[in-house]
Parts: sequence; structure tokens; C-alpha cells
Amino acid sequence: MYKRNTIEFDKKITIDINELQTMLSVGRNTALQIGKNAGAVIKIGRRTLYRIDKIQEYMNTLTEECNG
Repeated sequence: MYKRNTIEFDKKITIDINELQTMLSVGRNTALQIGKNAGAVIKIGRRTLYRIDKIQEYMNTLTEECNG
């Protein structure tokens, strides 16, 4: 079986849904919703990836809204 190389989050441009769940410490449905709301979804064939920079920008806006 093919084993993917692992790269730290700070060196990646995109991540898959499992990595997004881990990065955000949330469940699958919440990770999917955050990815969609952030506009971070990239479809390549059957594979869906998420742009880390878009996720981080989106999370920063949520933090700014809470701090008012």
C-alpha cells in the first residue's frame, strides 16, 4: 500500500478533510462547514482539499468578531 509522506502543517499549502479536522480539533461535519464558509475548498478530480491560508484568515475573522 502506498504511504504518503507527512509534512508539517506550516509547510503545506493544502490539507485533506482528516488533517483539517485535526488542525481545528473538530468533527467532520464542522470541518466541512468551516472549509466551505472560508471559501477554502479545492476540488481536484474526486479529491477535495482545503487551503490552509483561507482557513486561517476565516478563523481570524471569527476571533475578531468575538473580541468586538
